[in-house]
Amino acid sequence: MRELRFLDLSDTKIRILPSSLFKLSKLKVLLFRNCICIEKLPPEIGDLKKMEVLDLSGTELYDLPAEISQLDHMKRMHLSFYGPDDESEYELLPCQLVSPSFLSEMEGITSLSISVHPEDHRWTEAVACIVNDISKLEMLSSLYFYFPEIEMFENFIETSSSWNNQSLSKFDFAVGQDVKRIVSRVPDDVESLFSQHERCLRYVNADKTSSLIKSVITRATAFYLDHHTDIRSLSEFDISSFRSMKFCIVRECPKMQAILDEKNARGAFPCLEYLGIYFIWELRQIWKPLSQASRLNRIFKAKNFEALKYLMIKTCPKLRFIFWESMLLCLASLEELVVEDCEGVEKTHTCLPTGAG
Repeated sequence: MRELRFLDLSDTKIRILPSSLFKLSKLKVLLFRNCICIEKLPPEIGDLKKMEVLDLSGTELYDLPAEISQLDHMKRMHLSFYGPDDESEYELLPCQLVSPSFLSEMEGITSLSISVHPEDHRWTEAVACIVNDISKLEMLSSLYFYFPEIEMFENFIETSSSWNNQSLSKFDFAVGQDVKRIVSRVPDDVESLFSQHERCLRYVNADKTSSLIKSVITRATAFYLDHHTDIRSLSEFDISSFRSMKFCIVRECPKMQAILDEKNARGAFPCLEYLGIYFIWELRQIWKPLSQASRLNRIFKAKNFEALKYLMIKTCPKLRFIFWESMLLCLASLEELVVEDCEGVEKTHTCLPTGAG
């Protein structure tokens, strides 16, 4: 089939690619989605000079041959790598996950996805050079990527051509030192809903709220704050940053006492549809009251959270109630309220006393 241009072997149990595959000189699209038995690509992959789309999402590649860099017509590339949980297993794997310069000749890429084990030190060794090459991709419109260091991510935001000219319209960023959890405290279906959004930011194991992070939140439609060690309220990110937000998860922030406080609270989360709060041990209130009840009434008449449909609260032992009574006016869209393992909760709502603060 020397004229073949499109080959889809997705969801099969293929293990080894036949040598004849690499003689298909006109092949442009090669799909191996969810082919979990494929562990390696041979160096001959570099012979497919006209390749434009290579999709290995859902596979478990051990590494990527250096010859992949020869595919300089590439437009869309999705990669998924195996990563061991046991440190001793690294002795059986290739010492290099990818060549740090494998993207250097692929200037026309529009969509790039790289899925790695978050604790794979081989990725940590190569990622800085890869980020530098991604920053130069002017045609990039979609990016799925893990930045293990916050400073590296901030450098990308400052220097990326596609980010700054706003051609990067679809993204899924994981930022910070992530870990592989055997059992997640956030249900799988909720995490799946999060990743279905077009512009996602997961900020994990962080201890600061920089202006560049806020600028990314402004564009994001889904935000996942995972174990921020210092933040006390989402208001510290600047509430105006959340105007486009539709989906928000907050998990394991040990100092957080309120989701929203009085700082810049007017017009907060106008598009938010889902709010999930998980294992916030110091949480006292969802919305912290202002110094005067009348001011709180004015804030909630501004239709904060007017699009909220789902509110999930789990394992927040110091929470005593869910809503201030004044808030009920702006929750007309609420369809589902779930409160689990919150032993301190006595009632769903309460009145705000005059002069509360």
